[in-house]
Amino acid sequence: MTPVWKWLLVVTACCLVPGLAATVHAKDAKSLYILSPELQADPEGQGRATLTVKATQGYKWNKEFPCKVVIGEQKGAKLARTKYAKGDVKLADGDKTAIFDLGATGKVEPGTTITGKASFSLCTKKVCKIFMNKDVTWKPAPASGK
Repeated sequence: MTPVWKWLLVVTACCLVPGLAATVHAKDAKSLYILSPELQADPEGQGRATLTVKATQGYKWNKEFPCKVVIGEQKGAKLARTKYAKGDVKLADGDKTAIFDLGATGKVEPGTTITGKASFSLCTKKVCKIFMNKDVTWKPAPASGK
């Protein structure tokens, strides 16, 4: 096999495997998605944490990519798990929105904070972009009406 054919074979393989075609390194890559961590408390003060990833600019959630959320420090909160994966995602809005329901956190007090990292991929019909270890911080939502 000539070097040209080997090169062509590698390029073709990269285009066929989701996520291999492109990894984002551009400064404006964050504009392709919106991360929305929420830590909501019910009237009794019990919290629930979610992470919503909304794709923008014509991108959609890559269902084939092994996405994950890994929880780091939990200050004043206690989630049942520290790792969430593809099976924990609910898709909405024509696969433009992915929601990780991280579950109950226990009582939410002022100063409660959860940190973590999210890894995921977004695609158009032509290209997939991979976002690895994006920092996420959950803090209590401000009380409404006060």
